[in-house]
Amino acid sequence: MFKIDPDILVAAICSWGGLAQIEKAREECRELIEALDDYLANPTAETINHVAEETADVLIMTHQLAMIFSPSSVHLWVKMKMERLKGLLALGGSVHEIPHRDEHRRRDLQGPPVGGES
Repeated sequence: MFKIDPDILVAAICSWGGLAQIEKAREECRELIEALDDYLANPTAETINHVAEETADVLIMTHQLAMIFSPSSVHLWVKMKMERLKGLLALGGSVHEIPHRDEHRRRDLQGPPVGGES
């Protein structure tokens, strides 16, 4: 889905150290939470873009965390969690719909709203 170069991630871990990257991951997760809070309070093109930016940071950092904490173990957990999600979907379990997904896609294609509209 996303192109994340593992060589760059390994270089970052080697350059700054695993503990520093763990702290950086915590910081990026906090920033994503703040961006999501901003979006929920005020869903605009700007807050959507901020969530996208912080999501990218968290994706990069979680890939580094997987490298630090055992890729095979993380892979196993992802596989198990995806199977669980698949099962919930098959059973008609309570899964939250992505709010305004189509509206956001249209907005992304059109660019930011004119005149401060969201």
